[in-house]
Amino acid sequence: MQDITPATAETAQLVQSYGPAGFRVAGVEYASSVLVSPLVTSPVAATTLETLQIDAFDRLWTLEPPLEILLIGTGATHVMLDPALRTALKARGVGVDAMATGAAARTFNVLLAEERRVAALLLLPQP
Repeated sequence: MQDITPATAETAQLVQSYGPAGFRVAGVEYASSVLVSPLVTSPVAATTLETLQIDAFDRLWTLEPPLEILLIGTGATHVMLDPALRTALKARGVGVDAMATGAAARTFNVLLAEERRVAALLLLPQP
């Protein structure tokens, strides 16, 4: 049997699993939406795009090196971002891409393994 886990630093915040009950990131369980960056994961209060506020992203703006790509997992299905939120995030100089949470988690892991400067805000994928 071959190990297919991406080769990353031991401290890398790989998303290991996700579901309606929460996430497991780098061996830690979260029973909420999460904001994941290469070295730190933190819970987020928002459960839907409607309750997501721009301040949920505040800790990303101090990352060194600066963030390049921001993925937003919109839940069980892809939902378009509010244009005002997208504009506010892009004003920070990052590429923003929204997709279903599962796709965002997988994409985050791939980009992290490629050593890209990526972060993801993953909303719980409610059925």
